[in-house]
Amino acid sequence: MYVIQRSGQSECFRICVLYSTKIRIIYPIFATSSHKNQEKVQKRERKGLSVIQREQETVRRMIEIYCRHQEGNPTLCPDCQELLRYAQARLARCPFGERKTTCRRCPIHCYKPEMKRRIQAVMRYAGPRMLFFHPIAALRHLFHS
Repeated sequence: MYVIQRSGQSECFRICVLYSTKIRIIYPIFATSSHKNQEKVQKRERKGLSVIQREQETVRRMIEIYCRHQEGNPTLCPDCQELLRYAQARLARCPFGERKTTCRRCPIHCYKPEMKRRIQAVMRYAGPRMLFFHPIAALRHLFHS
């Protein structure tokens, strides 16, 4: 259950989660709509992502790097959009849920052979380049695996 609290005289609201009798603060939301405050809230929201959501974000970033630099497209082409939708659907339906390991170590291979070949090509190309474009996400992915 989510509860919104207003703290004192400052214009700061907090979204809290009720766990039986304990309240856990998820992140504060500032009433001012400045760009910096919105970025802070987005960063805090990203920290709260589940393992599946983080993996989906990593796959999206890898496919964007591959499509932009290997294929030379400014935005995702239809083939890469199809691959992204397929990969995110596979991750969303992962039977391991929050206990998911990386796909390389997974005992269940849920990708179709054609899609598996395509995602392997993307990961071979974009994996090392993630250190340059998204270093924190790349390091998080390496430590997770």
